[in-house]
Amino acid sequence: MLKTLFRKFLADEGGFLNSAELAFLGTLLVIGIVPGIVTLRDAIVTEFADMAEAVNPGPHNYPKPKFGEVDELPVGERPTVAADIFP
Repeated sequence: MLKTLFRKFLADEGGFLNSAELAFLGTLLVIGIVPGIVTLRDAIVTEFADMAEAVNPGPHNYPKPKFGEVDELPVGERPTVAADIFP
């Protein structure tokens, strides 16, 4: 019984999609998915840029030396907090 059911399933061509229809459906899927992915990427980049701006709001009143330049500064101008060393 299972063999005959399987043979009927293999012989049935109702609802069969040919390759042109599959290519058309695939094209429609790609055309629909790519703009969504691009929009998602842009939203993520914007969110990370907003977070970076919140963490590092901009220039301060005092110069921040680059890493390794701290020892070259005069004693009174050396940063006292480790967070002040890194720009």
